[in-house]
Amino acid sequence: MNGSPNVRTLILPESVDSLYGYLSEPQSVLVWQNPNLDVCHFPYNYYTNRSFSSQDVLFIPDGSYDKCMQHDHLKRCQRIVEKSLFFTEDSLAIHVTSEGEHKAEVSLYYGSNCTNFQCPRTVSIGDVEYDIVGVGKYCFYTNRETIDSISIHQDVTYLEPFAFSNARDVVSHILSVYDINDDVFTTWTYNNATLTVPYGKKADYETANGWKNFKRIVEALPSAVKTIEAEGGNNTSTLYDLSGRWQTQAKRGVNILCDKNGKTKKVMNR
Repeated sequence: MNGSPNVRTLILPESVDSLYGYLSEPQSVLVWQNPNLDVCHFPYNYYTNRSFSSQDVLFIPDGSYDKCMQHDHLKRCQRIVEKSLFFTEDSLAIHVTSEGEHKAEVSLYYGSNCTNFQCPRTVSIGDVEYDIVGVGKYCFYTNRETIDSISIHQDVTYLEPFAFSNARDVVSHILSVYDINDDVFTTWTYNNATLTVPYGKKADYETANGWKNFKRIVEALPSAVKTIEAEGGNNTSTLYDLSGRWQTQAKRGVNILCDKNGKTKKVMNR
């Protein structure tokens, strides 16, 4: 197989048994699915005189590390991920973390550019449905554009280092907040993105390693309002309708007021 110019991710299925060329762009990903791949022809791009470098990421099947490291050029790579992958139609590569418990992670986004990422709750591989519980290392390594929004559901139990590229907004539904590595998100994301967290959990995120790096952390509007009062007040900072949509002025009927401390109440506007 010959490599191609201007390719960021090259996926070699098990049927490929030799490789004569490689990717042209820096910070690329090579997915090496055949543990018995003939490595006598090292990955090299004849268009750019560029060989596999320490800036690239190499995904190899489980148990194939020693064989791949017999190749002088492949072992130059400092970013090696040993995970067998399954590929979905949504440009996601999935790694099964537990066959018995039917758990898996999103290990790689291999599409062109992701603009919005909503972590799936489940994914089917063959006839088996797996729960997604994590996002893997270098998952969005080749994503060049800034992601508008990242949404992480509450059953995600880990996020590995360098998982995400730049993002404008991050929404976490995780209730049992845990520490993450400082490199899960980029410095640009920490400085510029808004992290939206579950109602009542802002303090937990502000003290948890990794999460506390976000300069702006806000709480989502609660789905249920516990305090109901007949009249309004002057100590409010934000106004919403009953669907949780922000509004500039009170509408006729019931409105929701949220003060600067996150306390909410229903008020009637006649």
